[in-house]
Order: sequence, then C-alpha cells, then structure tokens
Amino acid sequence: MIFGQLIEGGPPLNADKLPLVTSAPLGVPGKSIQSAFPPGDFSNGVGFNPAGGWGAKSDEGSPIWQGNDAMTSPLHPYFQGGISGAEGSEGMLSSPNRQMPSAVLFGSICSGAPWRTLLFRPARSYLSGGSSHFGNQSPPDWAILDFFHMPVAEPYAISEPFATAGKINLNARIIPFSSYLTRETALRAVLASVRLTAIPSTLAPVPTFAPLPLPDTKTRYPLDPEETLRSVRDRLNGTDGSGRSVFLSAGEVCAMDLVPQGTTRAGLAAWWADKSKLTGDNSLESPYATLVPRLTARSNTYTVHVTAQSLAPGPGVVGWREGRGRVTAEWRGAISVERYVDPNDSRFTGPGAPNFLSGTQPVGPYYRFRVLGTRRFNP
Repeated sequence: MIFGQLIEGGPPLNADKLPLVTSAPLGVPGKSIQSAFPPGDFSNGVGFNPAGGWGAKSDEGSPIWQGNDAMTSPLHPYFQGGISGAEGSEGMLSSPNRQMPSAVLFGSICSGAPWRTLLFRPARSYLSGGSSHFGNQSPPDWAILDFFHMPVAEPYAISEPFATAGKINLNARIIPFSSYLTRETALRAVLASVRLTAIPSTLAPVPTFAPLPLPDTKTRYPLDPEETLRSVRDRLNGTDGSGRSVFLSAGEVCAMDLVPQGTTRAGLAAWWADKSKLTGDNSLESPYATLVPRLTARSNTYTVHVTAQSLAPGPGVVGWREGRGRVTAEWRGAISVERYVDPNDSRFTGPGAPNFLSGTQPVGPYYRFRVLGTRRFNP
C-alpha cells in the first residue's frame, strides 16, 4: 500500500488523508487510480469525509449531538466526520424507517476488478469510465435491478408483493391513442424532487484532513423535466436506437440522461466538463437510486370508466336495432381494479409448482384481480 491519487492531476493523498490508494506502477509520480485501474470508480465521502472506495449504505440521518465541555455548540448534520456512537445518539435526522431507497445502492459493490463497480447510470464519454465502461456491456448492469422489488412503504405500506400501486409508469402513453394522449404529469412530479450532484473541479481537496473554509459553491442541481423527458419520448417513439418502443423494466431509467436546469441534453458534455472529475460514481448514481423505486414499466392498478345500459328491443324486433329499441336503465361510473399475486397461493407449493427461474414460465396466469373501489357518476 503506497500513497497515490484518486484522479489524474489531482493532489496526492498523504498520511493524514484517508483512505490510502494503491497506485501502480510503483515509483511513478502522479499516477492515479483512473489510469492504473480503469475505469477508476470511486465514491464521494459524506460531508468532510474524503473520497475513496466506500461502500454504500442507506441514508440513516446524521447526528445532531451536543458536544462535551470543550465543544459547547452542536455538530453540523452530515458535515462532521469521525464521530463514534452516532448511530445511537438521541438526536438524529433520518427517514422514519431508515430503509435503503433501492438496489441502486449496490452500485458501490466491486464487480470483479480493483476500482471497478457496478454501473447504474449512463455510460458517457464525458463521465468517469467513459462510454466503454465495463458495466455498459450486454447485458448492462442495470438489468440486475429487475431481480429486486422495492415496495412503496411510506407514508404507509401501499405496494404489496408483485404490485405496483403508488408507482409511476414509464410507458406514459395509452395505446392505441399514443399519438396524442400522453401521461407525463406524474413523471414530471417524480422528477421535481430529484437533485443531480455535480462537484466542480474548483473544490478539489487539498492534502490535509482538517476542513478548510470553502467558497459557497453549488453542487446540487434541480432537473429540467422537459429536456429529461426527451429520452422517454425517444424510447416511446422508437427512435432511441434500442429497437423497442416500450420500457420493459424500471431499471432502464438508469440508461437515461438526467438534464439539469440551465442546459440541454445536447449540451451535457459541455456542462459536465468542469464537474465530472471530482463527482464520484455514487453521486452520479444517487438520483437513480431514488427514481427506480418510484417507477414501473407495467402498472397493476387501473381505473376503468364504464357506461352500461340495459336495452329492450322494440315490438316485434329480434335483437337490438338502433332507433327501434329502448334504453331501460343506465349506469355510469369508474371502477378501480388491481391485479396482484398472492404469495400464499397454493399453486406455488407442491410437486406441480411453477419454476419461475426457468425463464419460460410467465407470472401472468397466477395473477388475481380485486376491486379496490367503485364510484358512480350521477350528476
């Protein structure tokens, strides 16, 4: 283990700046992990914690802890490192159930080589690892996300096993009316709370552990929904080069560009020019970690609008003839229906149980249907 650099041309990590970085070949000054171990994926530390080969964990908050006699002011949440016992402190900022948002957090797991992690964000020439990142091969790493189901659990347990209630459909068009009937309002709502992290090169760390005063620099950017949704429209129009006109998995959003306000999709390379070097892989994947559990490619909950009539044929008429028969009653309303899979279904046990791992056994025949609510239109 020797001292080295995380990024090409960056400051070296010295003895009081952890973690130490393996650099190769030995004795070559200025060698970075991105050149010695491509693609050189690294993670940004939280607050003043340095960047390095960190593993991801769910956001369990940060301590608001009153100091001892020597420190009479409380510590700043998320911006104080080296605190022991923080998990058990009484004052905490955290989500109610401290859950990981999605399996995208597995993006910090090593994928078989030093400084190479799973890829759950677009592989672009202007981002770390470039367009030839190992995780962008076929099948792409984001395909793994289809093995995980993240239910909507807040503010209450909305989603049940194999159900997508509470999630927004990426396929934002209603067939056969897709040429003029779209459903992008909900997608815009999902994007509204997402922030893209990008760290300007002017914030390059210096070789010291002590936090230094830094300029007031913006590192989190809201998205431009119009520009970001262009990728969705390209897929639904069949013009994105995938050969499909539909999303098959919510994980496919990880291959879409997120466009911050103030630029366009075509201008992303220029926008990232002074930000990609210091922005770690975990920061690039963070917005996708919160998007994936909110999205689906196949809805299970539907609202069906109904007009039902009771018809009586006219005198001496067999069957219905327009203008001759009578409408004796009419019911108009909406019915909300959900299809679901019961994990306790008796068909899933015993010698004749289906083998869903075979790749040829569909789940469709095992769906059940239930009515969630009925509303009558009676103006």
